[in-house]
Amino acid sequence: MAAESRVASFGAWSIVVFVGLFVILTSVFVPDTVLALTAGVLFALPQGLAAVCIGGVVSAAAQYALGRHLLKHRIERLLATRPRLAAIQNAVRQQEVRLQLLLLLTPVSPTLSNYVLGAAAVRFGGFLFASIALFPTFALEVYLGYASRHAIRVGAGGGHARLQDVATVGGLLAGVLVVVIMSKVARNALQVATTVAGSAAGLATEPV
Repeated sequence: MAAESRVASFGAWSIVVFVGLFVILTSVFVPDTVLALTAGVLFALPQGLAAVCIGGVVSAAAQYALGRHLLKHRIERLLATRPRLAAIQNAVRQQEVRLQLLLLLTPVSPTLSNYVLGAAAVRFGGFLFASIALFPTFALEVYLGYASRHAIRVGAGGGHARLQDVATVGGLLAGVLVVVIMSKVARNALQVATTVAGSAAGLATEPV
């Protein structure tokens, strides 16, 4: 593919550029899923996964800093109109690392979570550690992009499905199942925690 060859020609700089774009674009709420899929299409699987995981950690740190310093007052005004987010923030202050891990496994936007957690001034070390909760989802999304590229190549070449292709699809389906189960368990646990915290703080809560 022309795009893949062009990216490969930049060597290690292509990953550096991708990480920079990942940080900038996710910070303005471009979904990280789109970028992870793109990495799977453009890079080899290990390089794509590395680029997305590094980008995820760096962007989380940047968004935490923005939420804690530059955007703190705006986020507090937003929380005043969003009881669910306020309850999550209050709950995270009580059980920092555990609930941060759960939060990142739910469908809540990671970027929004990073800004809210930064405004809550949770400990940075625990926050950064919790960001690894996104790695399984990143791995699945990068793999999906990689598998899509592989499928296109097989189709373009008129090839037939082989054992490797079946294994690729099987691994993808298994990964989706694991992520869905993890997300459901995390969502239920987070809902219980935010309901308890919201009740204690006198906040009305909605389903997460």
